[in-house]
Amino acid sequence: MSFIDELKRRSVFKVGIAYLAAAWVLLQVADELSPMFGLPVWAPKLVFFLLAFGFIPALILAWAFELTPGGIKRDQGAVEASGDSTGARQKFEHVVIGVLAIALIGVGVFWFIGRDARWAHDVAFPAIEQHAAAGEWVEAYIIAKQVEAVLPEDPTLDELWKTFSWITSIPSNPPGAMVFRRSYTEPDAEWEQLGITPLYKIHFPFGPSLLRIELDGRPPLLRVIGGDPGDSPMLEIRENPSIAGNQIRPGAFDFDTQDSLPEGMVRVPGENIVLNGELAELRDFHIDRNEVTNRQFKVFVDAGGYQQRDLWEYDFVLEGVVISWDQGIARFVDPSTDRPGPSTWEAGNYPDGEDDHPVAGVSWYEAAAYARFVRRELPTVHHWRRAFAGGMLTWIMPASNLESDGTASVGQFQGVGWTGTYDMVGNVREWCLNSFGDQRVILGGSWNDPPYMVQTTIFDPGSLPAFDRSPTNGFRLAVSADDRSVAQRLREPISAPDQIVIVDPVSDDVFAAFLNLFDYDPGPLDPRSEGTQVSRHWTRERISISAGSAGERIALYLYLPNSRSSRYQTVIYWPTHIPLLIDSVDQIRVHLDFLLKNGRAVMLPVIAGTFERRLPNYPDWGTIAGRDLVIQQIKDMRRSIDYLQTRSDIDSEALAFYGWSLGGRLGAIALAVEPRFKVGILNQAGLQHLKMPETSVVNYLPRIKVPVLQFNGRYDTDFRFEASAKPFFDLIGTSDEHKNHVVEETGHFVSRSRVIGDTLDLLDKYLGPPN
Repeated sequence: MSFIDELKRRSVFKVGIAYLAAAWVLLQVADELSPMFGLPVWAPKLVFFLLAFGFIPALILAWAFELTPGGIKRDQGAVEASGDSTGARQKFEHVVIGVLAIALIGVGVFWFIGRDARWAHDVAFPAIEQHAAAGEWVEAYIIAKQVEAVLPEDPTLDELWKTFSWITSIPSNPPGAMVFRRSYTEPDAEWEQLGITPLYKIHFPFGPSLLRIELDGRPPLLRVIGGDPGDSPMLEIRENPSIAGNQIRPGAFDFDTQDSLPEGMVRVPGENIVLNGELAELRDFHIDRNEVTNRQFKVFVDAGGYQQRDLWEYDFVLEGVVISWDQGIARFVDPSTDRPGPSTWEAGNYPDGEDDHPVAGVSWYEAAAYARFVRRELPTVHHWRRAFAGGMLTWIMPASNLESDGTASVGQFQGVGWTGTYDMVGNVREWCLNSFGDQRVILGGSWNDPPYMVQTTIFDPGSLPAFDRSPTNGFRLAVSADDRSVAQRLREPISAPDQIVIVDPVSDDVFAAFLNLFDYDPGPLDPRSEGTQVSRHWTRERISISAGSAGERIALYLYLPNSRSSRYQTVIYWPTHIPLLIDSVDQIRVHLDFLLKNGRAVMLPVIAGTFERRLPNYPDWGTIAGRDLVIQQIKDMRRSIDYLQTRSDIDSEALAFYGWSLGGRLGAIALAVEPRFKVGILNQAGLQHLKMPETSVVNYLPRIKVPVLQFNGRYDTDFRFEASAKPFFDLIGTSDEHKNHVVEETGHFVSRSRVIGDTLDLLDKYLGPPN
């Protein structure tokens, strides 16, 4: 008997055909039920996998076994030549029963999946949207993680992630480290285990998160990731960071060995910085986790540090005059007993119970001598600022020892720096190596400083006479490994940052000439539809139009609410500088989803130099090329409005401008040049140094006449409030009753709930409620 005949005799073909027929029916049912019950897209695939998994075992069982009233037994091949085989019929019947059993299992799986899907769509997703709209990023993140556990590939969840989280990858060197996360602002929260490095495309809620990264045999790392929801995160390792392109910052997660990490220090990744107009490499370095304590400084005192002349390597200079070593060292005694030591000590000792408080009341000379004593160094301003990360200022200040009655134990306050340092804000100010005029730089603010002073002492920079021994003065130390020539440049005196000089705007005749630069030939738009995407609350259309020259085209992303309207009010969006560094609009979050939910349309034009039209290098706005790029960007935006005027579903008499950061600053030009804008919202805007008068916002701000709403954070390190943000607002030519400046005690952002409320109020007032 041939093998084929044996397969027939054992009913293997019949069983296989019955199985496939039943499986096909079940798959059709799965495809129909999935959308009906709101099941995830992978649900039918799961059913297919289960059926495919069972096909081969069904054939094997058909070959090898048969069911009898006495139970399952091996098929002995005793089948009569004539008539139907009872064993074959039994096998066929029971395989059908098996298929039905699998179907029942599939129904059960569908029920469980459907239950999770219904919970996600009816309960979880609305809750996530509510938290995200209120700026409650962590709450939205917690619910999204619960949904992800049961519906890992849900497309609605994929869209919602963008409204409250970054997408990040975390490597480590060496790999294989366990990563834990908790919210920066909740020090008592439990650590969330994220996985083992390298981790790819994981989510973090907006705002800062603290990471603890552990690897056997290596000192653990602390890192802060995240930041202001409208800007780049501290570590700049998002898929769309503002500075590092798509590259992970080298060294961000490099481990030291127990031998290579100096005691009490943390590693700080280096970076390329500009020194006096030239690029220089700041190599990885180490800096003290905590400020030098009383206990540590007493070792120096007890070892006769004030008597060891070789430790005091710098000449004593008092009011510009070099004095002798004996004259200088005589000044470093406590005020009550005249014994050597900090000004806050008595009789050569610090106050009881303050062993772990930072040493306070020391001069720059004493700090430098102690550094030599322990064979370390005072950090330069550049090293100190790199370890600090100015973008964290808003988050660190509330968690630091400011406006209090005195110092506290180091590390007691939870103001953790991005590389795991403590108390870089508050407790005591910290001496740096560099001079500033005839003084020495001291940064970070102290226990008795108000928050606004901290910003000044960090970025201006702060400085004091090298002999100053105020009770607010302390220090921490560093160990650097820079190239010798770079190290010398890093230690050079610090000059004051250039002040923004507000010049008088140009005359009306000159400004009229400037306006001519933004004219363009109307020309045919030649619009082409290039695809549509549908999400939970809106539909996004991609259209391209002719740029009017050299065959170049401008892509327009038009977001239309899913709610029907006869004619949509439309907001034209100019985002931050990030589009100048990335290739796709899909890599950013369009922050105006609240407008779409409110029934208004949003358009994001791909203006010159952004996204797929970006330049090889970041533009220098102070050059002729930078000037020409801004002019072309405004022209592109104006042509995008030309297109809106051709659409019957757009109310071209109700157009608003919304600019964020760079878009907020250049919004001054857009609002002055384009008369079709009826209102402007400038979220984070301010003056900056611009050498080109044709694109200096000082010449455009007074010419703005439409209603304007401007948002700024008082502690913004990009647009300093007194020097940049406030003068920008004051120069706006709109009458006082039609312009509003909203300022919060934040950094480069204002709370989302405030932005939403004030923006919608402004649009309702001047454009009317959406149709």
